[in-house]
Amino acid sequence: MRPFFIFAGIALIGGYTASVSWGDVVVLKNKRTIEGIIVSETEEEITLDVGFTTTALEKNEVEKIERSDEEGKHRIIRRYRKDYLETGRWIPKGAEELFQKFKELRERREEALASKNRKGALEGRFEEGSSEMVHLRNQLTGTSQRLKGLRPREDPLTYNQTVAEMNVLTAHLSEKVDELRKVTGDIQDLDGEMIRYRSALSEFKNLFQEKSAFSPASDEVDQDFYQALTEKLFDMDSEFRHDVASLKRKGSEILVEARFNDRVTSSLIVDTGAAVTVISRSLAERIGIHPSAITDTVDLTMADGSVVKGKRVMMESLAVGSARAEKTPVAILDSFPESGAEGVLGMTFLRKFVFTIDSQKNELVFESLK
Repeated sequence: MRPFFIFAGIALIGGYTASVSWGDVVVLKNKRTIEGIIVSETEEEITLDVGFTTTALEKNEVEKIERSDEEGKHRIIRRYRKDYLETGRWIPKGAEELFQKFKELRERREEALASKNRKGALEGRFEEGSSEMVHLRNQLTGTSQRLKGLRPREDPLTYNQTVAEMNVLTAHLSEKVDELRKVTGDIQDLDGEMIRYRSALSEFKNLFQEKSAFSPASDEVDQDFYQALTEKLFDMDSEFRHDVASLKRKGSEILVEARFNDRVTSSLIVDTGAAVTVISRSLAERIGIHPSAITDTVDLTMADGSVVKGKRVMMESLAVGSARAEKTPVAILDSFPESGAEGVLGMTFLRKFVFTIDSQKNELVFESLK
């Protein structure tokens, strides 16, 4: 049976020039060419190693073969070893455990990239749901005001219809709140995938340094393996965006400058124990937000264990240093303790990043997948 080939990723060359090719070049009768290394050949077919796999070609489909010299084959083998690393076809003796860990790291990377894509869709749902919730709250407020002006004894039908309308709106609002809580939880889980991948990448880099130091490359094959792995790790690291923000210390507290909606900048206390980013009423008013007009509330647990009500609002943007997040929920408190800051930078912002404190440089370092 005549084979059917899909050359996805195989070096197909429209016009062959011997000076730029290192391996064997098979010219097909349809004038397309494939570069690789001939690993076996019979009267009927040729098996060509193209790096990440081998492919068989029928001789009756081949117009001619340009065979490489030994030096050319050696050079292309070294190039192919990077592809061998991806498929596990090439693992030097003693590096089996290291490769297995690398394979697990790649799987973690794929999960993190998939999570990033799913997160974008969930954030869209959250924004849409938040708008619907504001609309429901406004409807409920308007209906409640109408109800206050009704007299049940004089017009019981209208009064009962309005009560029923309020009950329906309240039920819909409760459903929407539950839906947004679930979406928020799902987004946090997806953020966790990125954080776990970054942690796994750092752990593997440490393991790689230990293994390569303990078992130095003894020949060219080992050298190529460790070099290819070094390049792969560099590529993985390059997929992360690195942002920094200057910090200052005031006693035991760490303060950073945060910019809200690209308009107002103020100092916030970094608090990883705070679930929500919180700002003072006076800061909100400078940003252009009027807390008295906000109906959405959130319960906030203070450091002393007490629970207070805050007004919940969605910031269009929040930037700390060069790190930036769009559509970030923030709670507004009527009063905020005197501390030299006008709020707390909490996990609604911080969880979007892998963050560390560089005490030597006095910087807060943020990392996120590009």
